[in-house]
Amino acid sequence: MQPFLCAFLYVRYFFGSFLQFCPNRRLKQTVVMTITMRRDRCNVALKTGYQLWRLVHYFIFVTMKKASLITVLTVLVFSATAQPGYNIDITLKPFRNQKVYLGYHYGKAKALTDSAVLDNNSKGVFSGEKTLAGGIYFVVSPNKEILFELLIDKQQRFAIEADTANLPSNVRFLRSPDNSSFQQYTVFASRAGRESARLTAAYKTSGNPADSVKNTVLIRDLSKSMDKFRDSVVQNNLSH
Repeated sequence: MQPFLCAFLYVRYFFGSFLQFCPNRRLKQTVVMTITMRRDRCNVALKTGYQLWRLVHYFIFVTMKKASLITVLTVLVFSATAQPGYNIDITLKPFRNQKVYLGYHYGKAKALTDSAVLDNNSKGVFSGEKTLAGGIYFVVSPNKEILFELLIDKQQRFAIEADTANLPSNVRFLRSPDNSSFQQYTVFASRAGRESARLTAAYKTSGNPADSVKNTVLIRDLSKSMDKFRDSVVQNNLSH
């Protein structure tokens, strides 16, 4: 038997015998009051300790629950971002219930790598289990006409919204900052290209030497502005 239990039984037996045979009534009352006060204090201490234990237990439970939830969310987010393959949602108006294609540049040649059937709302998905090789890709219409280009690198899960009524201005990329920057450059280059063609035609047909010199200067300035804009796009992407 443990020493503490033996001592407890001994004290209980001693005070029980003492209270039973003690002739002094006042002494018995004093002993009873002392034991009662000690017992009440012990009960208060036990109750306080139990409440403290419940508080600590609740704190540990809530903390572990939150930690487990954070761990699960972290794993889910990591799994979502680390998924293999590619998934490119596309909305391409005005085509409906038709097949569009995703192609890529292969040296000087061009090739198709995937296709998607657009539904009645002009929505479709390019998807595959294997990750695409990085590079410049393009979207092809049902008539086998290249509509616009896009970049594919590490981020291969994004969305495209486009309308052929005004390309490339009516192309918007979602969840793909690289393509958003690339789209800005594409729109600028398209406008600059049209302006350059106009100035070149004016230069060739001009019979006035002064106009020819003026057009030459404008073409040179336009080329410089294109280089400057391209460098700014590259610099902004490198800073991110």
